[in-house]
Amino acid sequence: MKKYLLAFLLIFSFTSVSQSFNFSEIEYINPNESTSKRPRICLVDDGPLVMFTKTTSGKQIFVNKMVNGAWLGEQLVSSDEINFQAGTTLGPSIASIGNVVYIAYILESTPKQIAFHKSIDGGLTFSESTTAYDLGVELAEGIDVVVLPDGNPVIAFIHYGPNWENADQVVIRSYDGGTSFTDLISIDDSPCECCTPSLVTGDSTYGVSYRDNDENIRTFKVRTSLNEEANFSSSVETDLTEWEVNSCPVSSSDGFLVGDTLYSAWMSKPNAITQVYMSKADVQNDEVFEFSEIDYQEGYSTQNHPRMDGNSTVQMIVWEEFRESRKDLFGVIIQNGEYEPSFSFTQGDSIEHRESVDLIYEEGSNTFHLVYRNRGENAVVYRTISPNNLSVNSPHNQLVIYPNPATKEIRIKHSFNGDVVYNIYNTVGSLLVSDKYEGSISLDNLQAGVYFIELFDQIPTHKSRFIKL
Repeated sequence: MKKYLLAFLLIFSFTSVSQSFNFSEIEYINPNESTSKRPRICLVDDGPLVMFTKTTSGKQIFVNKMVNGAWLGEQLVSSDEINFQAGTTLGPSIASIGNVVYIAYILESTPKQIAFHKSIDGGLTFSESTTAYDLGVELAEGIDVVVLPDGNPVIAFIHYGPNWENADQVVIRSYDGGTSFTDLISIDDSPCECCTPSLVTGDSTYGVSYRDNDENIRTFKVRTSLNEEANFSSSVETDLTEWEVNSCPVSSSDGFLVGDTLYSAWMSKPNAITQVYMSKADVQNDEVFEFSEIDYQEGYSTQNHPRMDGNSTVQMIVWEEFRESRKDLFGVIIQNGEYEPSFSFTQGDSIEHRESVDLIYEEGSNTFHLVYRNRGENAVVYRTISPNNLSVNSPHNQLVIYPNPATKEIRIKHSFNGDVVYNIYNTVGSLLVSDKYEGSISLDNLQAGVYFIELFDQIPTHKSRFIKL
Protein backbone atom coordinates (compact mmCIF):
# COMPACT_ATOMS: atom_id res chain seq x y z
CA MET A 1 0.00 0.00 0.00
CA LYS A 2 1.40 3.39 -1.00
CA LYS A 3 2.04 5.83 1.80
CA TYR A 4 1.25 9.53 1.38
CA LEU A 5 2.86 11.91 3.81
CA LEU A 6 0.73 14.68 2.40
CA ALA A 7 -2.32 14.19 0.20
CA PHE A 8 -2.30 17.61 -1.43
CA LEU A 9 -0.10 20.64 -0.77
CA LEU A 10 -0.53 23.88 -2.67
CA ILE A 11 2.12 26.50 -1.96
CA PHE A 12 1.52 27.12 1.72
CA SER A 13 3.63 30.22 2.08
CA PHE A 14 2.12 33.42 0.74
CA THR A 15 4.58 35.58 2.61
CA SER A 16 5.35 38.97 1.16
CA VAL A 17 8.35 38.37 -1.07
CA SER A 18 10.06 40.45 -3.70
CA GLN A 19 10.29 38.95 -7.16
CA SER A 20 13.86 39.64 -8.22
CA PHE A 21 15.37 37.99 -11.27
CA ASN A 22 18.25 38.95 -13.52
CA PHE A 23 17.17 38.41 -17.15
CA SER A 24 19.70 38.34 -19.95
CA GLU A 25 18.88 39.79 -23.34
CA ILE A 26 16.99 37.68 -25.89
CA GLU A 27 19.39 36.03 -28.36
CA TYR A 28 18.46 34.36 -31.66
CA ILE A 29 21.02 31.64 -32.23
CA ASN A 30 20.04 30.28 -35.66
CA PRO A 31 20.30 33.42 -37.84
CA ASN A 32 21.92 31.58 -40.78
CA GLU A 33 19.69 28.50 -40.87
CA SER A 34 15.94 28.29 -41.46
CA THR A 35 15.64 25.59 -38.83
CA SER A 36 14.28 25.68 -35.30
CA LYS A 37 12.45 22.49 -34.36
CA ARG A 38 12.47 21.23 -30.77
CA PRO A 39 15.57 23.00 -29.40
CA ARG A 40 17.32 21.30 -26.47
CA ILE A 41 20.15 22.50 -24.23
CA CYS A 42 22.96 20.98 -22.17
CA LEU A 43 26.06 22.33 -20.40
CA VAL A 44 29.64 21.41 -21.24
CA ASP A 45 32.75 22.49 -19.39
CA ASP A 46 33.01 25.86 -21.08
CA GLY A 47 29.38 26.86 -21.55
CA PRO A 48 25.93 26.02 -22.94
CA LEU A 49 25.44 23.87 -26.03
CA VAL A 50 22.12 24.08 -27.90
CA MET A 51 20.79 21.50 -30.35
CA PHE A 52 17.98 22.09 -32.86
CA THR A 53 16.77 20.40 -36.04
CA LYS A 54 15.54 20.92 -39.55
CA THR A 55 12.71 18.66 -40.75
CA THR A 56 11.97 19.95 -44.28
CA SER A 57 13.97 19.42 -47.49
CA GLY A 58 16.11 16.84 -45.73
CA LYS A 59 16.36 16.32 -41.99
CA GLN A 60 19.42 17.73 -40.28
CA ILE A 61 20.68 18.24 -36.72
CA PHE A 62 22.50 21.43 -35.74
CA VAL A 63 24.31 22.60 -32.62
CA ASN A 64 25.49 26.02 -31.53
CA LYS A 65 27.96 26.45 -28.69
CA MET A 66 28.71 29.47 -26.54
CA VAL A 67 32.36 30.07 -25.67
CA ASN A 68 33.45 33.09 -23.62
CA GLY A 69 30.02 34.66 -24.01
CA ALA A 70 29.87 34.39 -27.82
CA TRP A 71 28.08 31.86 -30.00
CA LEU A 72 30.31 29.98 -32.45
CA GLY A 73 27.52 29.66 -35.01
CA GLU A 74 25.31 26.89 -36.36
CA GLN A 75 27.16 23.66 -36.98
CA LEU A 76 25.90 20.50 -38.65
CA VAL A 77 26.27 17.38 -36.54
CA SER A 78 26.46 15.27 -39.70
CA SER A 79 26.88 16.36 -43.31
CA ASP A 80 24.54 13.55 -44.38
CA GLU A 81 20.78 13.74 -44.08
CA ILE A 82 19.54 11.92 -40.96
CA ASN A 83 16.05 10.47 -41.16
CA PHE A 84 15.34 10.82 -37.45
CA GLN A 85 11.90 10.46 -35.90
CA ALA A 86 10.35 13.92 -35.63
CA GLY A 87 7.15 15.60 -34.52
CA THR A 88 5.86 18.45 -32.38
CA THR A 89 7.10 16.74 -29.22
CA LEU A 90 9.40 14.16 -30.81
CA GLY A 91 12.96 14.44 -32.01
CA PRO A 92 16.58 13.97 -30.97
CA SER A 93 17.65 14.33 -27.35
CA ILE A 94 20.96 15.69 -26.03
CA ALA A 95 22.87 15.23 -22.76
CA SER A 96 26.39 15.84 -21.46
CA ILE A 97 28.85 15.37 -18.64
CA GLY A 98 31.98 17.52 -18.73
CA ASN A 99 32.96 17.64 -22.41
CA VAL A 100 31.29 14.33 -23.33
CA VAL A 101 28.09 14.88 -25.30
CA TYR A 102 25.58 12.42 -26.75
CA ILE A 103 22.80 13.15 -29.24
CA ALA A 104 20.39 10.20 -29.49
CA TYR A 105 17.45 9.66 -31.85
CA ILE A 106 15.25 7.02 -33.44
CA LEU A 107 16.48 6.43 -36.99
CA GLU A 108 13.57 5.80 -39.38
CA SER A 109 15.63 3.51 -41.57
CA THR A 110 14.98 -0.05 -42.72
CA PRO A 111 15.43 -1.58 -40.26
CA LYS A 112 14.79 1.13 -37.69
CA GLN A 113 17.55 1.84 -35.16
CA ILE A 114 18.29 3.62 -31.93
CA ALA A 115 21.29 5.70 -32.96
CA PHE A 116 23.54 8.42 -31.56
CA HIS A 117 26.40 10.81 -32.21
CA LYS A 118 29.13 11.33 -29.60
CA SER A 119 31.40 14.28 -28.95
CA ILE A 120 34.42 14.30 -26.63
CA ASP A 121 35.37 17.94 -27.19
CA GLY A 122 32.29 19.67 -25.80
CA GLY A 123 30.29 19.62 -29.03
CA LEU A 124 32.87 21.03 -31.43
CA THR A 125 32.94 17.77 -33.42
CA PHE A 126 30.76 14.65 -33.42
CA SER A 127 31.20 11.06 -34.47
CA GLU A 128 29.28 9.58 -37.38
CA SER A 129 25.92 8.01 -36.62
CA THR A 130 26.39 4.90 -34.46
CA THR A 131 23.81 2.20 -33.81
CA ALA A 132 22.98 1.59 -30.16
CA TYR A 133 20.15 -0.88 -30.81
CA ASP A 134 18.85 -2.46 -34.01
CA LEU A 135 15.06 -2.62 -33.87
CA GLY A 136 14.69 -4.94 -36.87
CA VAL A 137 10.95 -5.22 -37.63
CA GLU A 138 10.07 -3.70 -34.25
CA LEU A 139 9.18 -0.06 -33.63
CA ALA A 140 9.97 2.72 -31.17
CA GLU A 141 8.77 6.19 -30.26
CA GLY A 142 9.99 9.03 -28.06
CA ILE A 143 13.56 9.06 -26.82
CA ASP A 144 15.60 10.54 -24.00
CA VAL A 145 19.29 10.27 -23.10
CA VAL A 146 21.45 11.04 -20.07
CA VAL A 147 25.18 10.73 -19.47
CA LEU A 148 26.13 9.30 -16.08
CA PRO A 149 29.07 10.67 -14.03
CA ASP A 150 31.40 7.98 -15.43
CA GLY A 151 30.66 9.13 -19.00
CA ASN A 152 28.36 6.24 -19.91
CA PRO A 153 25.10 6.96 -21.75
CA VAL A 154 21.62 5.67 -20.89
CA ILE A 155 18.88 5.82 -23.52
CA ALA A 156 15.14 5.43 -22.80
CA PHE A 157 12.29 5.00 -25.30
CA ILE A 158 8.96 3.26 -25.87
CA HIS A 159 9.41 -0.09 -27.60
CA TYR A 160 6.67 -1.80 -29.68
CA GLY A 161 6.18 -4.99 -31.59
CA PRO A 162 6.02 -4.95 -35.42
CA ASN A 163 2.49 -3.50 -35.63
CA TRP A 164 2.66 -0.96 -32.80
CA GLU A 165 1.41 -3.52 -30.30
CA ASN A 166 2.75 -4.46 -26.85
CA ALA A 167 4.10 -1.07 -25.83
CA ASP A 168 6.91 -1.24 -23.26
CA GLN A 169 8.93 1.52 -21.57
CA VAL A 170 12.54 0.39 -21.87
CA VAL A 171 16.12 1.55 -21.38
CA ILE A 172 19.45 0.50 -22.80
CA ARG A 173 22.73 1.54 -21.26
CA SER A 174 26.42 1.34 -21.96
CA TYR A 175 29.28 0.46 -19.64
CA ASP A 176 32.06 1.21 -22.14
CA GLY A 177 31.48 4.76 -23.31
CA GLY A 178 28.97 3.91 -26.04
CA THR A 179 30.93 1.11 -27.72
CA SER A 180 28.23 -1.40 -26.77
CA PHE A 181 24.83 -1.35 -25.07
CA THR A 182 22.78 -3.77 -23.01
CA ASP A 183 19.73 -5.55 -24.33
CA LEU A 184 16.35 -3.95 -23.68
CA ILE A 185 15.63 -3.47 -19.98
CA SER A 186 11.87 -3.28 -19.36
CA ILE A 187 10.73 -0.47 -17.07
CA ASP A 188 6.95 -0.78 -17.54
CA ASP A 189 4.93 -3.10 -19.78
CA SER A 190 1.67 -1.15 -19.48
CA PRO A 191 2.76 2.41 -20.26
CA CYS A 192 0.76 5.29 -21.63
CA GLU A 193 1.26 4.38 -25.27
CA CYS A 194 2.93 7.53 -26.63
CA CYS A 195 4.14 9.56 -23.63
CA THR A 196 7.90 9.84 -23.98
CA PRO A 197 9.89 8.64 -20.95
CA SER A 198 12.07 11.13 -19.11
CA LEU A 199 15.43 10.19 -17.63
CA VAL A 200 16.30 11.81 -14.28
CA THR A 201 19.71 11.92 -12.65
CA GLY A 202 21.31 12.59 -9.27
CA ASP A 203 24.73 12.29 -7.68
CA SER A 204 24.48 8.55 -7.07
CA THR A 205 21.31 7.39 -8.85
CA TYR A 206 19.42 7.78 -12.10
CA GLY A 207 15.88 6.83 -13.03
CA VAL A 208 13.10 6.67 -15.58
CA SER A 209 9.99 8.80 -15.06
CA TYR A 210 7.11 7.58 -17.21
CA ARG A 211 3.34 7.80 -17.49
CA ASP A 212 1.64 4.53 -16.65
CA ASN A 213 -1.70 3.26 -17.98
CA ASP A 214 -3.59 1.27 -15.36
CA GLU A 215 -7.09 0.80 -16.79
CA ASN A 216 -6.91 4.29 -18.34
CA ILE A 217 -5.66 5.94 -15.14
CA ARG A 218 -2.71 7.87 -16.58
CA THR A 219 -0.35 8.76 -13.75
CA PHE A 220 3.41 9.22 -13.54
CA LYS A 221 5.73 6.78 -11.83
CA VAL A 222 9.50 6.42 -11.49
CA ARG A 223 11.99 3.59 -11.14
CA THR A 224 15.57 4.25 -10.09
CA SER A 225 18.94 2.51 -10.05
CA LEU A 226 22.42 3.19 -8.74
CA ASN A 227 24.60 4.89 -11.36
CA GLU A 228 26.89 1.88 -11.63
CA GLU A 229 24.06 -0.56 -12.31
CA ALA A 230 20.86 -1.17 -14.25
CA ASN A 231 19.07 -2.79 -11.34
CA PHE A 232 15.89 -0.76 -11.05
CA SER A 233 13.75 -0.38 -7.94
CA SER A 234 10.03 -1.06 -7.80
CA SER A 235 7.87 1.71 -9.26
CA VAL A 236 7.03 4.73 -7.11
CA GLU A 237 3.94 6.77 -8.00
CA THR A 238 4.79 10.48 -8.10
CA ASP A 239 1.51 11.84 -9.53
CA LEU A 240 -1.57 11.92 -7.27
CA THR A 241 -4.04 13.37 -9.79
CA GLU A 242 -5.47 9.97 -10.83
CA TRP A 243 -6.35 11.29 -14.30
CA GLU A 244 -8.65 8.90 -16.13
CA VAL A 245 -8.62 9.30 -19.91
CA ASN A 246 -9.11 6.83 -22.77
CA SER A 247 -6.54 8.37 -25.13
CA CYS A 248 -2.83 9.02 -24.75
CA PRO A 249 -2.06 12.56 -23.44
CA VAL A 250 1.26 12.69 -25.40
CA SER A 251 3.02 14.65 -22.67
CA SER A 252 6.09 13.65 -20.67
CA SER A 253 7.34 14.66 -17.24
CA ASP A 254 10.65 16.22 -16.28
CA GLY A 255 12.72 16.50 -13.11
CA PHE A 256 15.85 15.59 -11.19
CA LEU A 257 17.04 13.61 -8.17
CA VAL A 258 18.57 14.95 -4.95
CA GLY A 259 19.57 11.97 -2.84
CA ASP A 260 16.43 9.86 -2.50
CA THR A 261 14.11 12.76 -3.41
CA LEU A 262 12.70 13.09 -6.92
CA TYR A 263 11.59 16.60 -7.90
CA SER A 264 9.26 16.29 -10.89
CA ALA A 265 6.78 18.32 -12.95
CA TRP A 266 4.12 17.12 -15.39
CA MET A 267 0.79 17.91 -17.05
CA SER A 268 -2.48 16.36 -15.94
CA LYS A 269 -6.20 16.99 -16.34
CA PRO A 270 -8.13 15.74 -13.32
CA ASN A 271 -10.59 18.62 -13.79
CA ALA A 272 -11.80 20.62 -16.78
CA ILE A 273 -8.47 21.81 -18.17
CA THR A 274 -4.89 20.59 -18.46
CA GLN A 275 -2.65 22.00 -15.73
CA VAL A 276 0.97 21.71 -14.63
CA TYR A 277 1.75 20.02 -11.31
CA MET A 278 4.87 19.17 -9.33
CA SER A 279 5.73 16.78 -6.55
CA LYS A 280 8.55 15.71 -4.29
CA ALA A 281 8.73 11.98 -3.71
CA ASP A 282 10.96 9.88 -1.47
CA VAL A 283 11.80 7.10 -3.93
CA GLN A 284 13.46 4.99 -1.26
CA ASN A 285 10.39 4.88 1.01
CA ASP A 286 7.69 5.23 -1.68
CA GLU A 287 6.28 8.44 -0.20
CA VAL A 288 4.97 11.59 -1.88
CA PHE A 289 5.56 14.33 0.66
CA GLU A 290 4.73 17.41 -1.42
CA PHE A 291 2.24 17.76 -4.25
CA SER A 292 1.37 21.08 -5.87
CA GLU A 293 -0.69 22.72 -8.56
CA ILE A 294 1.91 25.11 -9.95
CA ASP A 295 0.09 28.17 -11.21
CA TYR A 296 -3.57 28.29 -12.13
CA GLN A 297 -6.30 30.90 -11.82
CA GLU A 298 -9.77 31.26 -13.28
CA GLY A 299 -9.47 32.37 -16.89
CA TYR A 300 -6.20 30.58 -17.55
CA SER A 301 -6.09 28.21 -20.51
CA THR A 302 -4.36 24.96 -21.41
CA GLN A 303 -0.99 24.34 -19.74
CA ASN A 304 1.33 21.65 -21.07
CA HIS A 305 4.87 20.33 -21.69
CA PRO A 306 6.62 21.43 -18.48
CA ARG A 307 10.37 21.26 -17.95
CA MET A 308 12.08 21.43 -14.56
CA ASP A 309 15.60 21.72 -13.16
CA GLY A 310 17.42 23.01 -10.10
CA ASN A 311 18.71 21.67 -6.80
CA SER A 312 17.34 21.21 -3.27
CA THR A 313 17.35 24.98 -2.66
CA VAL A 314 16.11 26.49 -5.90
CA GLN A 315 13.96 25.03 -8.66
CA MET A 316 12.46 26.43 -11.84
CA ILE A 317 9.48 25.01 -13.74
CA VAL A 318 8.61 26.27 -17.23
CA TRP A 319 5.67 25.36 -19.46
CA GLU A 320 3.54 26.25 -22.50
CA GLU A 321 0.22 28.00 -22.05
CA PHE A 322 -2.35 29.77 -24.23
CA ARG A 323 -3.07 33.30 -23.06
CA GLU A 324 -4.46 36.20 -25.08
CA SER A 325 -5.08 33.91 -28.09
CA ARG A 326 -1.46 32.83 -28.52
CA LYS A 327 0.87 30.26 -27.07
CA ASP A 328 3.40 31.71 -24.64
CA LEU A 329 5.91 30.32 -22.15
CA PHE A 330 5.71 30.86 -18.41
CA GLY A 331 7.87 30.01 -15.45
CA VAL A 332 7.88 29.74 -11.67
CA ILE A 333 10.95 29.89 -9.45
CA ILE A 334 10.83 28.20 -6.05
CA GLN A 335 13.47 29.06 -3.45
CA ASN A 336 13.63 27.43 -0.03
CA GLY A 337 10.05 26.25 -0.58
CA GLU A 338 8.78 29.76 -1.37
CA TYR A 339 7.04 30.26 -4.72
CA GLU A 340 7.69 33.48 -6.58
CA PRO A 341 4.82 34.78 -8.75
CA SER A 342 4.72 33.23 -12.22
CA PHE A 343 6.05 35.23 -15.16
CA SER A 344 6.48 35.10 -18.92
CA PHE A 345 10.18 34.75 -19.70
CA THR A 346 9.73 35.68 -23.37
CA GLN A 347 9.64 39.41 -22.61
CA GLY A 348 11.44 41.29 -25.37
CA ASP A 349 10.68 38.66 -28.01
CA SER A 350 8.34 39.25 -30.95
CA ILE A 351 4.65 38.56 -30.43
CA GLU A 352 4.38 35.11 -31.96
CA HIS A 353 3.59 31.60 -30.77
CA ARG A 354 6.39 30.23 -28.56
CA GLU A 355 6.84 26.54 -27.82
CA SER A 356 9.27 23.63 -27.21
CA VAL A 357 10.96 25.15 -24.17
CA ASP A 358 13.93 23.49 -22.48
CA LEU A 359 16.10 24.56 -19.56
CA ILE A 360 19.12 23.52 -17.54
CA TYR A 361 20.46 24.81 -14.22
CA GLU A 362 24.10 25.83 -13.73
CA GLU A 363 24.63 25.53 -9.99
CA GLY A 364 27.99 27.31 -9.78
CA SER A 365 26.55 30.56 -11.12
CA ASN A 366 22.96 30.04 -9.88
CA THR A 367 21.78 30.48 -13.48
CA PHE A 368 19.00 28.87 -15.49
CA HIS A 369 19.75 28.60 -19.22
CA LEU A 370 16.61 28.47 -21.40
CA VAL A 371 15.93 27.84 -25.07
CA TYR A 372 12.66 27.75 -26.96
CA ARG A 373 11.18 28.07 -30.40
CA ASN A 374 9.50 31.23 -31.70
CA ARG A 375 7.34 29.50 -34.29
CA GLY A 376 6.30 32.63 -36.16
CA GLU A 377 9.90 33.77 -36.61
CA ASN A 378 11.19 30.19 -37.04
CA ALA A 379 13.81 31.17 -34.50
CA VAL A 380 15.73 29.41 -31.73
CA VAL A 381 15.73 31.78 -28.76
CA TYR A 382 18.15 31.72 -25.82
CA ARG A 383 18.26 33.66 -22.58
CA THR A 384 19.32 33.17 -18.96
CA ILE A 385 17.55 33.88 -15.68
CA SER A 386 19.47 34.26 -12.42
CA PRO A 387 17.21 34.38 -9.36
CA ASN A 388 18.26 36.51 -6.43
CA ASN A 389 17.62 35.20 -2.92
CA LEU A 390 14.08 35.70 -1.69
CA SER A 391 13.76 38.73 0.57
CA VAL A 392 10.99 38.27 3.08
CA ASN A 393 9.81 41.68 4.24
CA SER A 394 9.48 40.72 7.89
CA PRO A 395 10.10 37.68 10.06
CA HIS A 396 6.68 38.34 11.56
CA ASN A 397 5.12 37.24 8.27
CA GLN A 398 5.87 33.60 9.12
CA LEU A 399 2.63 31.83 10.05
CA VAL A 400 1.87 28.23 10.86
CA ILE A 401 -1.66 27.15 9.94
CA TYR A 402 -2.85 23.81 11.22
CA PRO A 403 -4.24 21.46 10.26
CA ASN A 404 -3.47 22.18 6.63
CA PRO A 405 -5.25 20.76 4.64
CA ALA A 406 -8.30 21.01 6.92
CA THR A 407 -11.95 19.98 6.86
CA LYS A 408 -13.72 21.77 9.74
CA GLU A 409 -11.51 24.51 11.14
CA ILE A 410 -8.02 25.94 11.18
CA ARG A 411 -5.88 27.43 13.92
CA ILE A 412 -2.98 29.87 13.77
CA LYS A 413 0.34 29.37 15.55
CA HIS A 414 1.89 32.81 15.91
CA SER A 415 2.69 35.50 18.46
CA PHE A 416 0.32 38.41 17.86
CA ASN A 417 0.31 41.92 19.26
CA GLY A 418 -3.21 42.58 20.55
CA ASP A 419 -6.48 41.80 18.81
CA VAL A 420 -6.35 40.03 15.45
CA VAL A 421 -8.72 40.43 12.50
CA TYR A 422 -8.61 38.02 9.57
CA ASN A 423 -9.76 38.14 5.94
CA ILE A 424 -10.19 35.05 3.75
CA TYR A 425 -9.99 35.38 -0.04
CA ASN A 426 -10.53 32.94 -2.89
CA THR A 427 -7.94 32.40 -5.64
CA VAL A 428 -9.26 35.30 -7.74
CA GLY A 429 -9.00 37.75 -4.84
CA SER A 430 -12.65 38.01 -3.78
CA LEU A 431 -13.15 38.63 -0.06
CA LEU A 432 -15.27 35.85 1.42
CA VAL A 433 -14.97 36.19 5.20
CA SER A 434 -13.82 38.94 7.56
CA ASP A 435 -13.93 38.49 11.34
CA LYS A 436 -12.02 38.62 14.62
CA TYR A 437 -9.68 35.70 15.33
CA GLU A 438 -10.52 34.04 18.63
CA GLY A 439 -8.45 30.88 18.65
CA SER A 440 -9.91 29.04 15.65
CA ILE A 441 -11.59 29.72 12.31
CA SER A 442 -14.58 27.68 11.15
CA LEU A 443 -14.53 26.50 7.52
CA ASP A 444 -18.17 25.35 7.44
CA ASN A 445 -19.22 28.05 4.96
CA LEU A 446 -16.33 27.44 2.54
CA GLN A 447 -16.35 24.95 -0.32
CA ALA A 448 -13.40 22.62 -0.86
CA GLY A 449 -10.51 24.48 -2.46
CA VAL A 450 -7.52 26.77 -1.95
CA TYR A 451 -7.79 30.05 -0.03
CA PHE A 452 -5.63 32.96 1.07
CA ILE A 453 -5.80 34.21 4.64
CA GLU A 454 -4.67 37.65 5.76
CA LEU A 455 -4.36 38.61 9.44
CA PHE A 456 -3.96 42.05 11.01
CA ASP A 457 -2.83 42.75 14.55
CA GLN A 458 -0.99 46.04 14.42
CA ILE A 459 1.79 46.16 11.83
CA PRO A 460 2.67 44.23 9.67
CA THR A 461 0.09 42.14 7.81
CA HIS A 462 0.49 38.35 7.99
CA LYS A 463 -0.41 36.24 4.95
CA SER A 464 -0.53 32.57 4.02
CA ARG A 465 -2.55 29.92 2.17
CA PHE A 466 -4.60 26.96 3.29
CA ILE A 467 -6.63 24.18 1.73
CA LYS A 468 -10.10 22.98 2.65
CA LEU A 469 -10.75 19.36 1.75
